[in-house]
Amino acid sequence: MSESQVIDLPEPKDPRTKEDFNWDCGPMLKMGDSVALVSQIFVERGDSALTVLTSPAISTDGRSVSARLGGGRRGQRYRVTIYYTTTTGEELALSLEFDCR
Repeated sequence: MSESQVIDLPEPKDPRTKEDFNWDCGPMLKMGDSVALVSQIFVERGDSALTVLTSPAISTDGRSVSARLGGGRRGQRYRVTIYYTTTTGEELALSLEFDCR
């Protein structure tokens, strides 16, 4: 499995909200490839105050993955990572990193 690529999100998350987050896998996919399966989603960095509320969903075009996140702690920085497999069998990882305010 390749090392995780990290996307730094400029907008902070409010700890009181439940929000949909999107992992844009498109830049990591080869021409004609798409996300076939998400094997894991987890909070890689941060504390247990941030939770993954829904199973990851693959977009209809297979280029992105979304999941709803809730909670968090003000002043904390989080990294949420997905591991996914493409239709051609590549196993990749992508992370979103953001602050909670």
